[in-house]
Amino acid sequence: MNRSDLASYLQQKGVPEDFYSLEGGNPSEAMVLDYSRSNLWYVYYSERGNGVLERVFAREEDACDYFLEPLRRGYGFVLPDL
Repeated sequence: MNRSDLASYLQQKGVPEDFYSLEGGNPSEAMVLDYSRSNLWYVYYSERGNGVLERVFAREEDACDYFLEPLRRGYGFVLPDL
C-alpha cells in the first residue's frame, strides 16, 4: 500500500479527514504520515502541534501499513486487514 492507496482506503472506510494528515505537518490531534527530504517516512500522532509516538520507516509501504494501527486502536475504527 502506498500513500495514494491509503488515502483511498481511509476515505472508503469513512475515517474523518480531520483525524489524519497524509501530507505531514502538525495538525491538531491527528495521525500524520510525512515524507522527509532524507528519504524516510515518519508516522506520528500530532498532539497540540507536537509529534509524539513517532516511528520512522525506510519504505513507504511499511509506513502506510503501520499508519492504520493507531487508527484501529485509538479511534476504534473497524478497519479490516488488507
